[in-house]
Amino acid sequence: MNSKVLSEILFWHHYNTSVKALKLKIAELKEGMKGLEIIGTIARKGNPEQRGGKLYCRCILKDDSAHIVLNLWRDQVNQVKDGDRVRISKGFVHKWKNEIQLSTWSAIETR
Repeated sequence: MNSKVLSEILFWHHYNTSVKALKLKIAELKEGMKGLEIIGTIARKGNPEQRGGKLYCRCILKDDSAHIVLNLWRDQVNQVKDGDRVRISKGFVHKWKNEIQLSTWSAIETR
C-alpha cells in the first residue's frame, strides 16, 4: 500500500466512523495511525507496575512482519500472558521516547 493511498484511507477513516478498522501488519504501522486492528502474539509481557495511579504493563507484540511495544493499561494488563495470540481493536500508534508504540483503549481479545 503506497503512502498516498494510506494517507487518504486514514483521512476518511478519521472522519467517517462507518469505515471498518484498518487491518495491518506491524511492519506497516506508522506514527499517528488510529482505528487499527492488529493481530499478533505476545512475545514478552513485562512486569505490571503503577503509573499515575493506574496499572500499566509494557509488552512486545509480534506478527510475521515485525514487532512493536504494546502498552497495556488497567484491566488489559490481566487479559494477556506470554504466548497469547491477541486481536487489538481501535489501536493507535504513537511515539514515546523516540520509540513507536501501539496502544488501545478497547479490551484485548485473546484467541
